[in-house]
Parts: sequence; C-alpha cells; structure tokens
Amino acid sequence: MDGFDEDFSSDPLRRGWYFDFDMLGIGRKRNPGDEAPVMSLDAVPYRWVKETRSLHVAGAWPVAGGAKVAVSTHGQRQRLVHPIQPLDRRKDFQATLEFQVESLGSPSANPIILGFFNSEQPLQEQSLTLQIASPRLAEWIVAAGGKLQVHPLAVEGELVPGGSYRAVLRFDSTTGRFDAALTVLTARSGTAASLAAMPLLTLPVGDGWRCDEFGIALGADTGDGTSSGPIHQYRLTRLSLKR
Repeated sequence: MDGFDEDFSSDPLRRGWYFDFDMLGIGRKRNPGDEAPVMSLDAVPYRWVKETRSLHVAGAWPVAGGAKVAVSTHGQRQRLVHPIQPLDRRKDFQATLEFQVESLGSPSANPIILGFFNSEQPLQEQSLTLQIASPRLAEWIVAAGGKLQVHPLAVEGELVPGGSYRAVLRFDSTTGRFDAALTVLTARSGTAASLAAMPLLTLPVGDGWRCDEFGIALGADTGDGTSSGPIHQYRLTRLSLKR
C-alpha cells in the first residue's frame, strides 16, 4: 500500500489496523502492595467510538484503586498502527495527522505520540514521531539505532483541551529534509496554537532505518508509574499519507 487515508468512519480493527503491545502486562503489579491494573477491554487505552468517528486514546491504564498506571514501553512495543510500504529516502511523502485534545497532563506524563514506527523495533530505536508532552511542548523526533534527533517546535499560545489540530509533515527526497506545521482547526477558547512551516531534520543515512507502520503509541514511564492527576487523552480523527 503506497498511499493511506483513514477517517475512522468505521472500526479500524476491521480494516487492517492492529495492536502491538503486551496484553499480559495489563494485569501485572509493579510491586506486591500495588493495585493491579483493571483487566477489561474498557481499560485498553485505545478505543474506537462510532458516535465520534474517532479513535479515543488515553495515556494510562485505570487501576482498581481509582488511580492511573502509566504504561511503559521498556522492553515492548505499545501502539495501534496500520501497515504501510516502508518509508525511505528515495521518494517524497507528505503525512497529515488530525486530532482533538481532551486533556493534557504534566510534562512528566506519557506524551501524545503520533507518527511512523518500525514493526520490529521499539519506539526509541526506529521511528519518526510528533510528541506532545504539555500545552507548550511539541517535538518532532527521529529515532535511528537508539540515537534521537529532536526538533522542538515553538508553540505560539497553547494547545488547549477541546482544541482540534492538524499536523503536516513533508519530506523532500532531493534534499533529504523535512518541513512541518501544526495548526489549530477549532478551539473551545480563542487561543490559537500554530507552528510555522520550518526546515526539520534529515532522515538518517545508514543504520538500516525504515518505518513500515503509521499510527499512535504510548510513551515510556518517566515517574513512579501512578498518577491521580490529569493524563493525556485525545481523539485521533484522521491520518493521511501521500507519496
């Protein structure tokens, strides 16, 4: 499949999307005294909702005691994706990702992660992703061979709960460089969040870099693993890839 366009008008799991994470990890306790995460399909952090025509994503598992357990990607892959023909440096491409923010956690919480992954590698080894950790912190990150190239985006204003956003990433195979933009589609408040198109990082040469999945992932646990405060929650409404 060379191009891809998903509007989530029907259940994505019936049309080639698949989960890639350790289901057994849902029921494990970190320590003997911890509450175990709830074993329920309702507790899976990815859920398609017919009424909203979108994929609802939460950055943590609910647990029996009412708190949240951050989901760690250490040693496993935790994402929901659709397969694509591998990206490489030989062909131009443009990716469009549209989503609506429901809540934003603290910078230490698992970030919103959207983009491209390698089906045989964890996030930190091979990927090309937009990561949003807080209302003012958004980054495009290229991971290759365990090395990260990070390009922070200077957000004008803030991303706000209730706001709908479009991220666009373009790759020029002639120069090997990206440009990117993040724009607000609608917002509950008058605050605008926009990132002007700007040159980005080059695709890595060597290291066998390739990405053959397009979708979303959960980030690594960066704290003690539990939180009773706000977590990142959003709705993914469209993904598009053109070559």
